[in-house]
Amino acid sequence: MTALVLDRLTKLYGDHAAVDALSLTVAQGEFLVLLGPSGCGKTTTLRMIAGFVEASQGSVSLSGRDITRDPPHRRNIGVVFQNYALFPHLSVFENVAFGLRRRKRPEAEIRTRVARALGLVRLDGFADRSSKQLSGGQQQRVAIARALVIEPDILLLDEPLSALDAKLRLEVRQELKALQRLLGITTILVTHDQDEAMSLGDRLVVMHAGRVEQIGSPQQLYREPASRFVASFIGRGNFLEGTGTGHSFTTRNGWTLAAARPLDRAATVLIRPESITLAPTAGAAMVPARVALVTYLGPIAEVALELAGGDRLVVEQASGGWLDGVEPGREIGVGIPPEAVVGLGAEGVAGA
Repeated sequence: MTALVLDRLTKLYGDHAAVDALSLTVAQGEFLVLLGPSGCGKTTTLRMIAGFVEASQGSVSLSGRDITRDPPHRRNIGVVFQNYALFPHLSVFENVAFGLRRRKRPEAEIRTRVARALGLVRLDGFADRSSKQLSGGQQQRVAIARALVIEPDILLLDEPLSALDAKLRLEVRQELKALQRLLGITTILVTHDQDEAMSLGDRLVVMHAGRVEQIGSPQQLYREPASRFVASFIGRGNFLEGTGTGHSFTTRNGWTLAAARPLDRAATVLIRPESITLAPTAGAAMVPARVALVTYLGPIAEVALELAGGDRLVVEQASGGWLDGVEPGREIGVGIPPEAVVGLGAEGVAGA
């Protein structure tokens, strides 16, 4: 069942298209993430859905109803902002009840629904507190409760975790995912954080310069990026320039790699750092490489390598064992599984 449809949605500022003819369908109960760098149009898209920004062209349909020209208060959309946007002079209860009071709901209903919403975000017993007495994580939970209490048709989240520290961000992220699954509410999140996007989204929409670069599951975008932009924005990667022929690729420095897929149109290949095999010495199906740097990152060791012809690689491997004793300058063996070689065409688009 379809919850939201954007049809060639466009926002123009003079001659500049902040969002350029974006078309998108969001399923009922789906958690969709708009991902991209600053200025790519993701927040403008979210604000057009909410009604805070007027669309220049195109349409927005929610649950089969065209809401393109409806004011925000008639859209039944819950919004959680980056800065929480709580009223500092109101209690937690009144902050959460605000939307219900604007809808003139009965007092008994307001009390019941606010209590339920606070329970969902684990803030039972906080109703009488001032919002100024809360931690950042607690304020964010109040903002989420305020958005949910109106029982919206869709929940919009505008970088809601960016103001939290790393540990709290992870904790609230997990809670948010569990809550969305529990309620089954259609949710759209805007973020520039790829880890946040990968962990939360059922599908990701990668945006660049107002346009959609690729839409797919986190696994699809990571394993089969449609362009170099997507490949570099989703995860880390080694990019080698050269020429593909059949199931092989020869870099500009003369290193030939075997590939599981045909690479006839490939001008660049992507190799993810964790897919590369390392060994203390170069054995069968391996090439020698010189260690330039080893960075210890707890469970992961990041190894920068230089090959004889001049190609460079960054490898991520589980730390410990023989890697703990590796110093810069040592020669080790490098293996690239054929299935790890992903071809990109001359314009950076997937070529196989």
